[in-house]
Amino acid sequence: MVTQAMPVSRTQAVVTVDTPDVDRLGARDVLVTGPDGSLLGVGTLTAGGKAVVPVTVKPSSTMRVNVTIPGADISRSVVTSTSPSSLDTSLWRVVNKVTPIGTYAPRTLRTSAGVQVDVRAAAPMARLIADAGRAGVRIYASNGYRAYGWQQGLYGSYVRRDGALAADTYSARPGYSEHQTGLAFDAKNRDERCSLEPCFGATPGGRWLAEHAAAYGFVVRYTAQNSVITGYSPEPWHLRYVGPWLTAYLKESGEQSLEVALGMPAAPDYIGPNTFPGAE
Repeated sequence: MVTQAMPVSRTQAVVTVDTPDVDRLGARDVLVTGPDGSLLGVGTLTAGGKAVVPVTVKPSSTMRVNVTIPGADISRSVVTSTSPSSLDTSLWRVVNKVTPIGTYAPRTLRTSAGVQVDVRAAAPMARLIADAGRAGVRIYASNGYRAYGWQQGLYGSYVRRDGALAADTYSARPGYSEHQTGLAFDAKNRDERCSLEPCFGATPGGRWLAEHAAAYGFVVRYTAQNSVITGYSPEPWHLRYVGPWLTAYLKESGEQSLEVALGMPAAPDYIGPNTFPGAE
């Protein structure tokens, strides 16, 4: 059994379990307990032997937890941490309308396929685009990393054009955008058909990404199925890198959003009033 821990917010981490012997074990429940033996979380192994167990922890804290599969005589320990450095480098950090990223700027950016992204997403993104081309699907990467100030200007332009209520359904406020992590990018068709429009999903590029993006560690983050969770209109062009382990878990578990898969609350709306200039 392989176990890992990853922070997903200031107050939550997830413990993952991967065991190829799930059928032999005859048990599917996974328990995570604290140093004092208190139960912190429960998960269920998928048919492929994967489990994600959400654990609530204190901000900026480190704790060793125990992971067991009852009835299978298997136990491991792993360290969870929500320290700022751990959260800043977490591949699964959730950024949404209730868990902002502030003015964070990633330190490991690389230019790949013409856009800046986190170094961990660079090679998978390049392979995805190249393999799509070999399959006759001509797409390219657009809008990778966006700094806080860039998002501020972009969101402000939408507020001036459509009003804040409408803008909040399709654009993140500054400090709340996945693009600021460096782990997201927007895909476009080479012929620009349906660029950044819902109809992109029905184009060859959109269909290919929906079917194949997970193999490269990317999820289509905002879909019609999870819009009630994310609070955003569907964006079949917006891809977030989470790595192939989590995309495999999402497929096996059938979870439709990162929030649900990682035990985070739904985030359909921002908390508190919109203080962005011009949003009154």
